[in-house]
Amino acid sequence: MRINIGGTTKTVELKTTTNFTNAIKSPLLTASVVPVNESREHTALLKLLNTTARPYCVCLLSVT
Repeated sequence: MRINIGGTTKTVELKTTTNFTNAIKSPLLTASVVPVNESREHTALLKLLNTTARPYCVCLLSVT
């Protein structure tokens, strides 16, 4: 994922779970947790994604 910062472009690798974990620790990125248990929470998540500037990445954890 390429991130524009000032006049430069930084590349953050997000191809593996290890890359994703390391990216979360980066001061360039902000991590948010949005639990989705009900339909209204799902709607709120979609609204958040629609109003978030790109680029962004999403990690989905599901209970099996």
